[in-house]
Amino acid sequence: MRFCQSGAFCLSLVLLILALPKSAKAAETCFHTCMENRHLTSKVSGLAMRGAMQSCNRSCESEARKKLVSEGFGPVLKACIPKRISDEELKKVRSASASILAFYNVLTWDVKNVLPDKILRRVELATQNISLEDVIVTSAGYVGPGQTGTFYIGNVELGYPAVQLSTRIAAIYACDTH
Repeated sequence: MRFCQSGAFCLSLVLLILALPKSAKAAETCFHTCMENRHLTSKVSGLAMRGAMQSCNRSCESEARKKLVSEGFGPVLKACIPKRISDEELKKVRSASASILAFYNVLTWDVKNVLPDKILRRVELATQNISLEDVIVTSAGYVGPGQTGTFYIGNVELGYPAVQLSTRIAAIYACDTH
């Protein structure tokens, strides 16, 4: 079962969100810029859409890592074993960030890192499968202090049409910058 029953409707919704003026978006991320530049047609298949999203995710993750290394965080990233942030820190990040989007069996979360001394490296989202069993899905990435990035989780079994209502942030893992 797919979250979006109509591929054309889902694509129209995605393209509408991506076409919003920058002032109307919560955050302009590398991922969104990359997807905007893909100029996908309204007849794109789910497989092609997910492929474009995976490609954008890989290139943006590489770009984010290079930026952090150029800012002097290379040794931090090399030595880092991400640790779970506190519930208080999680609430700060969650309240500063956009909601999770679910479409084409993909979850994306645009995250604003408001923690001045942490590099966000991994998120865990709790959701349910078609049998309504709880599952945790994970995404890795690089979001430096004061930056905004997109965590991408592909090929998620979305379970039932209202899955986005039950998907929640379970945990965030980060590296200290010092």
